[in-house]
Amino acid sequence: MASASAILKNGSVYNGLVDIMLVLGIDENTGLRPVDEIEKFTTKEIFDNLYYQDFEAPVLAAITGNKAYYFQPTLWEDPHYPPAPDDLHSADVKHFQYRPRSYSLGSKIKKRSGVSRTVSSQLGHQRRLSNKRTLPLPAPDLPVSEEMLNSITTFCFPDNARAYRQKPENVVHFLVFTDITGKKTFATCITFYKPMIIWQDTEFNIHVDLDTSGNRGEKSDLVCYLPQCCVLISKHPYYYSLKECLSCLVDHIERDVEEMYSFIKDFTYILCLTPVPPSGNVQIEFMLFNLPITLPPSEWPDKPVINVPLHLVFLIFSVEDVLKIITAMLTEEKLTFVSSSYALLTVVMEKTLPLQKTTQNSYRRI
Repeated sequence: MASASAILKNGSVYNGLVDIMLVLGIDENTGLRPVDEIEKFTTKEIFDNLYYQDFEAPVLAAITGNKAYYFQPTLWEDPHYPPAPDDLHSADVKHFQYRPRSYSLGSKIKKRSGVSRTVSSQLGHQRRLSNKRTLPLPAPDLPVSEEMLNSITTFCFPDNARAYRQKPENVVHFLVFTDITGKKTFATCITFYKPMIIWQDTEFNIHVDLDTSGNRGEKSDLVCYLPQCCVLISKHPYYYSLKECLSCLVDHIERDVEEMYSFIKDFTYILCLTPVPPSGNVQIEFMLFNLPITLPPSEWPDKPVINVPLHLVFLIFSVEDVLKIITAMLTEEKLTFVSSSYALLTVVMEKTLPLQKTTQNSYRRI
């Protein structure tokens, strides 16, 4: 049996709750990358029509229990991750349970000041509007395939990313990935929006800076909200438990947006070290940012855990529609679910799984 120090050093446990956290979206390092060919527009036209453009939202970071990689503007590994056991307050169970919500689970780094225009000018080649297309990303020592790493943006931002004048509501949705061997991987995603300042220099290069001071700057500056998405990928379908975890994380990020990656690293490290309960009557409860999280067990060893409210199917469909679904399953008909809400598709299909298993028929999910 592995010792506690060995587990902390490796940053993983057998049957851990989370395998990896991915962060996608637009930030200061990516700049604005229009989906359409940039040669069709001048930078002034894109600046003037900022709220009507579609932009790329590449992968920004990938964090596991023992590695933290950042992909923008170039691939590099965080040399200070994972935290040393002596420096991680959350390694002590008492601190882990009773730490106030306003504090990070790990040691908080010294607060960084906002990016000044002088720094932005010096790093203009990284932050200005880029005419380079998003290149395929390598998957350096990560528990996800390179194919998933390069395609997940499509599922997190199916309509691409846009800039908004007013802050939209945060959105949670779920994904199920199936590889060629039939092995399933489950993802819980939350999309949130960070305040940014978009401005042009004297050469009409477009720059993106994080708005941390609340100072709206010059009249020519555009203040907007740009999307980012945090994705927790797991081998276990703990949809709603991970949804609560992500909602708690984003709440802390919005309070102190400069410390975003400090929160994310501590958050991911703890979830990677949290085991899932075995099937039976034992459940696991833990505290995350002083929020109690419960992981229910699976009822049977050969069945996945059910971590979604099954009655939601009856709230979305009428009784007649539910009977039609059951009839189609009994007669082995193909089922296609169509929704105007992207976030509902996976949830509804997962809730029909218990009905599918009662028919003892083999269904493929797409």
